[in-house]
Amino acid sequence: MASVAPSKSFRATTISALLILWVSGTLWVVLHYLFPTHTDFGTSPNPLEPTLMKVHGAIAVFAVALLGWIGARHVTENWSRSRKRASGIAVLSAYIALVVSGYALYYLLQDELRMRVGQVHEVLGVASIAIALTHWIKRARRAE
Repeated sequence: MASVAPSKSFRATTISALLILWVSGTLWVVLHYLFPTHTDFGTSPNPLEPTLMKVHGAIAVFAVALLGWIGARHVTENWSRSRKRASGIAVLSAYIALVVSGYALYYLLQDELRMRVGQVHEVLGVASIAIALTHWIKRARRAE
């Protein structure tokens, strides 16, 4: 059975969107923890944080649609090919956890629980690039 891969343009769009999502989130984490603004009244968030969150949130909505396509098409059509199943499950699990935790951070949680969910979201978000690259690099090696 031949591999079912997305078109080159869809693949480029997906990679671009996920890269913007990762860069905006990772940059927010770096600025938030390493470069806060110091004022006469104490520390406050870096002035770039709100802009980064707006970009991150907008791209996240688009990424959820991409996740839907990937789940409905790419995963279902390639599930019987078990060679990349483990890394694919890891990628989808990470992104589903990021969607759920991102939604919770935006809408549902307060105080201590919000802080803990935020930390999980931040760590998983930064690590997600390694999870995705593991899946994609397996594809590139197999194509050679």
